[in-house]
Amino acid sequence: MEKIINYDAKKFLIFLFSIHCALVGSILLDFLNFPVPILRQVIGFVYLTFVPGIVLHRALKLRKLTFLESFICIVGLSMLFIMFSGFFINSLGYFFTDALISTIPLTLIIGTILLFLSLICYMRDKNEYNEVYSSTTKTSLSLPLLFLCTIPFLSIIGSYLINFYHTNILAIISIIFIIIVLIIVTFTDLLPKNLYPFSIFIISISILYHNSLASTFLDGWDIHFEYYFANLVLGNSLWDSTIPLNVNAMLSIVMLAPIYSEICNLELTYVFKIVYPFIFSMVPIGIYHIYQKQILNEKIAFISVFYFMSIYTFFTEMLALARQQIAEFFFVLIFLIMLSNLDLFKKRLLMVLFVLGLVTSHYGLSYLILLFMPVGYLFMTYVLKHKSDTYTINFMLLFSIIVFIWYTNFTQGSVLETIVSIFGHIHESIMDDLFSTRSVELATSTSPFLSGQILRMLYLLSQFFIAIGFITVYLKPEDFKISNEYFGFSFVFLSVLITSFFTSSTGMNIHRLYHITSIFLSMFCVVGGFTFFQSISKILHTHPISYKKSLKILSVFFAVFMIFNVGIGQQIIHDNPTSVSINREWAKNSDNLEHKYVFYKMHFPSQDVTGTKWLSKNRNSTTKIYADLSSTALLFFSYGMIPGEPILTDHSRIEPGSYVYLRYPNVNYGIMYGPKQGMKWNITDIPLSDQNNLIYSNYDNSIYKL
Repeated sequence: MEKIINYDAKKFLIFLFSIHCALVGSILLDFLNFPVPILRQVIGFVYLTFVPGIVLHRALKLRKLTFLESFICIVGLSMLFIMFSGFFINSLGYFFTDALISTIPLTLIIGTILLFLSLICYMRDKNEYNEVYSSTTKTSLSLPLLFLCTIPFLSIIGSYLINFYHTNILAIISIIFIIIVLIIVTFTDLLPKNLYPFSIFIISISILYHNSLASTFLDGWDIHFEYYFANLVLGNSLWDSTIPLNVNAMLSIVMLAPIYSEICNLELTYVFKIVYPFIFSMVPIGIYHIYQKQILNEKIAFISVFYFMSIYTFFTEMLALARQQIAEFFFVLIFLIMLSNLDLFKKRLLMVLFVLGLVTSHYGLSYLILLFMPVGYLFMTYVLKHKSDTYTINFMLLFSIIVFIWYTNFTQGSVLETIVSIFGHIHESIMDDLFSTRSVELATSTSPFLSGQILRMLYLLSQFFIAIGFITVYLKPEDFKISNEYFGFSFVFLSVLITSFFTSSTGMNIHRLYHITSIFLSMFCVVGGFTFFQSISKILHTHPISYKKSLKILSVFFAVFMIFNVGIGQQIIHDNPTSVSINREWAKNSDNLEHKYVFYKMHFPSQDVTGTKWLSKNRNSTTKIYADLSSTALLFFSYGMIPGEPILTDHSRIEPGSYVYLRYPNVNYGIMYGPKQGMKWNITDIPLSDQNNLIYSNYDNSIYKL
């Protein structure tokens, strides 16, 4: 990629034309009914993920970026291009035709735009000698590199074995290999430092795929609503922007997912399970680069990012929050560009572009940053006594204007109504989307499970290290190279974390809030750990613990941290299954109904999807369908495309002639979910034994018409 960026103008144009022809050719083969397996998916993915970003990188002449910065920026520019080109194409649909969000129009229009931009680059650069390629990333084929490359394959094949052969051995081995990488980095110098970013990517994509691919259908909560709105666009070949709901206003869902699905000929479920985790895996790489600039130590930056990736939310709940995955990527990009060596004008331009991406990707995160950015600015200006060229009042005002304009135009309210309601909307979005603690236990609450108590102590200890690390950096800034912009935002997130400790609606939990703050605070956890060990040695009047020894102790701590977060610890001690991948078979075969309740709450076997699709196809659309909370709020939304059905409870008065849908845990274990999250009851509390009312059964699903 570094070579492609620096091609001379003619070679660059030939490259773009060639890959565009390859995409068109793969699509034509499908239309002519001569499909080549995986060809269109691979070419389409590469085209959408990298080509728009490469063209824009070239057009903006971002040569001062390092290769790592360029790579992440290219992916970010590609995402931005897809989202807004889709927005533009959809707008044309209102004037010409109502079927523009489909394969042929998308391919023609996106390809034409990119080829036009490439021609502009050619005309501008044709007289320049642009072949200035001198790689900073040359790495010969080596044993460490081969070892790293095996890990994602183990993870993916391990997920396949879980799905079809019901064994988690390979998945566990892939996690062990990830921990071995941590040990190699901290205990030895066998892994070259120039491979650290690649190692971060390998760990990130492996740990994400080991969970996302461990089921053939969607897992989680919000992902079902995101699927619903993305599928609406696919079904209509048009985005209906008049639906006044948050998710429907997010281009990261209504444009990005459908365009990938159409161009790559990839089922929407696998767009969310494969494409989005790949993009999200760029976040740890960006964080690593930011940390490296702050601390000027590759090993500390590596272990800090390892801690970030070990947090439970990163590879579980975030997989069910597709829009937040994209928003966090843009958020990291904003700070990556802010701390880069680009010219001031290009910095500001890219930051504004990525703010557009952030705002149109996730309301909650946008509002959170909008509210807390002034606090960080005040801390930077009046406590740190620093003025920034990028983190300015004008930048914050522009951020606010972008948020306001997007919200005003896509909630279908008047300007006055928008002004009145926006603060309530901000509060609702943040509390519901980011501070909600309904899906996991608070780390500060007492867990009835041994593994929960262990995790609670590990999280509290890591938070203690974060506080110590921040204080250390503040008191001894000369020992570090922390940028004032970064430190200002770190202060904000530390304040949020401390505040959450004393509120009832949030907590220091394995949840979104902790995950978001960890983007900035993970580095302080490692610094705090070093400081803590040094202080202990002074108190005990022993020899000071060396940097290398501290690093080894922390690596063992983070290895244990990952083992229990990922579910291997629970598997070993047979306690509270938390992983859809590692703990699946144990939870399914357990005699403990509580384990089954936790597992099946948001996990849907194929029988559930089959039954839901049958009901969606054969039902009377005017007849109500009663089902438990997990069915009505999740399964019906995504795979049934039948939202708004009533929740079945033990006190429900079922209207005559209505349908009653029972899914796998309802039929096999009598467990019913609802009426609110965290609640359950037993199906035996309502009479459904009359088989004359049964209209469908696949042995694990039953549908009655009463």
